[in-house]
Amino acid sequence: MILRVHGVEVRLGSVEALRGVSLEVSGGEVLAVLGPNGAGKTTLLRTLAGVLRPRAGVVYVDGRLLHGLPGRERARLVAYVPPYIGGEGFRLRVRDVVSMASHAVGHRVDVERVLGELGIGHLAGRGLDELSSGERQLALIAHALARRPRVLLVDEPTAFLDLANRVRVLRILRSVADSGAAVVMATHDFTSA
Repeated sequence: MILRVHGVEVRLGSVEALRGVSLEVSGGEVLAVLGPNGAGKTTLLRTLAGVLRPRAGVVYVDGRLLHGLPGRERARLVAYVPPYIGGEGFRLRVRDVVSMASHAVGHRVDVERVLGELGIGHLAGRGLDELSSGERQLALIAHALARRPRVLLVDEPTAFLDLANRVRVLRILRSVADSGAAVVMATHDFTSA
């Protein structure tokens, strides 16, 4: 079991966002978390990524307590792709965004291979602020894949993507799982799930 969650509760201000959440995801599995906007999908993924600390309950990755791990070790184990990031003010080139994964996890990244897998090699020299929302989403997924995580968390991975790129991303997520990782995706799109 790569990812094990037991009794997780998260409070955001006065709102009880998650209560008593338990789940297990093995390597090779893709778990789709379905629900409407405001149901807590993003809160769950942010908690599984270690961005939010649960008020109660525990998150284990490879048998280790996630919230007790140093940042770099957590980055090696878990990669999180947020639902949306604006491009304004993000002048980093796509190539640089993907290569930054090597700093997070301490291993060299084959940037060209990762960009090629996602079919975005032609975007390597462009800045995030020059991309469409869908292209930006693909660049963020490339950054996460470059880290070769044991757990890949993707929030609305097909948002802003055309049909061809939706299919490509879903196939890539399946291949990440097939390589032995656990993949958790949050979506309100039943078709993607």
